[in-house]
Amino acid sequence: MQFETLVDTRDAGARLAAMKDIFFLSAASSISFANEEKREEFWQRWTAYYIENCAHELFFACDGAQTLGYLSGCSDSHAALRTLHQRIQSYSLFEDLFTAYPAHFHINVHPSARGRGIGEHLVTKYVGYLKKIGVPGVHIVTAAGERNIDFYSRNRFQTIAERTFNNKHLIFMGRSLEH
Repeated sequence: MQFETLVDTRDAGARLAAMKDIFFLSAASSISFANEEKREEFWQRWTAYYIENCAHELFFACDGAQTLGYLSGCSDSHAALRTLHQRIQSYSLFEDLFTAYPAHFHINVHPSARGRGIGEHLVTKYVGYLKKIGVPGVHIVTAAGERNIDFYSRNRFQTIAERTFNNKHLIFMGRSLEH
């Protein structure tokens, strides 16, 4: 297995197409779209900022030409605040914690490749990158009861705060990188 960033890959178009496939395969099964336009809007809401502004922080786990998973990161959540809050209204909910945990990411692994440590490897690669550039901490936000909480806990993320947005219980999990 090798790892690439979007800016380093030879075939960015193929990697982005695979990312989109994995994104929708990993989306909650309860999500349905009225039409292709709504589906595309959803994809853009959750990925466009990272592709357009953080391509060097978009990591792919690959087996040759096959993309097994991806991690889309942002090392400066404060800088992304205005744009991402317009797309994802809950984005600013934990803004007060961005100083200690300024980086964040989204990660998905193809369902057929899960359970092989690919997600852990992607997190390790991204954390290494963040340490190299001096970022003090990284966070994710998830909802209460989601199965990904165990994954993040195994990867040394701790629950830092819990808040409610639109009647949904959200959890901010952080990992300090200062050691």
